Amino acid sequence: MPHPIPRAVEAELVSREHLVRLLVEQVDRTFSTEGSRKALYELGNLLRRLDESTLRALLQWQGAADEDEMREADEEDATGGKP
Repeated sequence: MPHPIPRAVEAELVSREHLVRLLVEQVDRTFSTEGSRKALYELGNLLRRLDESTLRALLQWQGAADEDEMREADEEDATGGKP
């Protein structure tokens, strides 16, 4: 028999989901009224506010970059883009 979720945990999940929905709706409105360039610009601004470990986790979760690709970017930043 599954155990019920504590009310505090359930409330936090509902609150986070509400915030996610609001952000998704904002991106959708931006895409439909101002076009994809504006929406992508705003999405970039949103992502820049996240810490590096969260950005790395998002990249891995999306399959957008592997550890080697992320390490290459770190090395380029350290050398100023020089090989």
